[in-house]
Amino acid sequence: MNKENSMAYDVFISHSRDNEIANVVYEYLSNIGISCFLDERCLKPGELFPRHIHEARESCSIVVLILSPESDSSIAVNSEMNDLYKKKKIIPLRIQDFTPKNLMVFIGAIQWLDAFEPPFEKHLPKLLEAVGPPILPPPPPPPPTKPEEIITSLKKYIKELALNLPSFNPQEERLSIGEHALRTMRLFNKYRVFNHMEFPENVISRQKFMVILALHDIGMAKVTSRDEIKLKYGITQKAIKWLFNQPDFKAGYCFNAQEERLSVALVSNEPIWRYLNNRFDEITCAAQIVDMAVKAGIEIDSAAFFLFFKLVMIYYLCDMGSYSKSVGGDRIYDFIVFDESNEEIRLSGAEKQKIDNLEAVIKKVMLGAVVFTDHIWKRTKDEYFNNFARNNVGKMKQGEIVKGRYYKYRYNSKLRTYEICPRSSTKAPALYDPNY
Repeated sequence: MNKENSMAYDVFISHSRDNEIANVVYEYLSNIGISCFLDERCLKPGELFPRHIHEARESCSIVVLILSPESDSSIAVNSEMNDLYKKKKIIPLRIQDFTPKNLMVFIGAIQWLDAFEPPFEKHLPKLLEAVGPPILPPPPPPPPTKPEEIITSLKKYIKELALNLPSFNPQEERLSIGEHALRTMRLFNKYRVFNHMEFPENVISRQKFMVILALHDIGMAKVTSRDEIKLKYGITQKAIKWLFNQPDFKAGYCFNAQEERLSVALVSNEPIWRYLNNRFDEITCAAQIVDMAVKAGIEIDSAAFFLFFKLVMIYYLCDMGSYSKSVGGDRIYDFIVFDESNEEIRLSGAEKQKIDNLEAVIKKVMLGAVVFTDHIWKRTKDEYFNNFARNNVGKMKQGEIVKGRYYKYRYNSKLRTYEICPRSSTKAPALYDPNY
């Protein structure tokens, strides 16, 4: 039945002192799915009952009048009928064999339902026939499944899908965030197998994974230089959390709590890309994947962790492959094979070997054979800056400060590394604001 708000009802039960009968009618209709208003059942302590009763009367389409000598002589019931008999469908339910005097002016031309012969319950099916079956709201339209439809549906929430990506290199192809997301989704839609791995639909559906791909780069809208790229992860996570709290989005896409955590975790980092670009080794990469899995609420020693690793790998292949000529990009990747005949996209050469090595570490992590120390966790946090230091030996001065994403780093020329300084001001907004 129609329940657009807490004050909307289908049936208003009008009575006076006939509490037992009114409660039987209320229970019978409510159990079938018809929303009913009965003052003693719907009014809560402290509520202004005149206003609540008025709103209930206005919202209903049917009035069931418990017709008895008590209701016929009730000033309140007569007042209700005076207000409603020309606007609502009235069903007089006569529970005693008598002729009303005061209410006759309102119900004299209406067919009554006599229910005074016991047992009273045998008359309820006739009452239901008069009220009619529950009018269920139309089911929501199914969520979109095509990449173009998903992007269109999300644009009303996330304006970044229509903004331009910053171009850090004149040779790089300039795409809008929406166009890049669309290519990523089309690539995912085109293939069924990813690096010899089937998509784990028992973890999340393909359609919901496409939503994640549509949103994965929206934080780039706030990035103004290459040094700020890492800032995009925090902004993207906040945007997705904000989106999951929008009622109409939740009703349309139906992400459960676990899928919401998984979505936020997947966009929180890109460890595969950094690993394959020699930013760090397989141990550090595995540590970051563990960190992402913890954010997703996944047990590291369970099979779900290996499925999560699969999703991280698929996420990388779709994102990186979207720049290739296979889906309209301008780049050629020798290490990515697009096998359209088998609907598979996979790595080859040295990159394939590196992923095999990483997969072996992931399996050891699941078995408890690899334990991450505090040193490794610190290294995963600072790896970007350590690599920067190694590539700039002799160029940096002792104690020179470099602004990071959420921290400042001081260069130590003796150790050729960076040390964390007090928190910097270059951090993402505390909350995602679509107008920011």
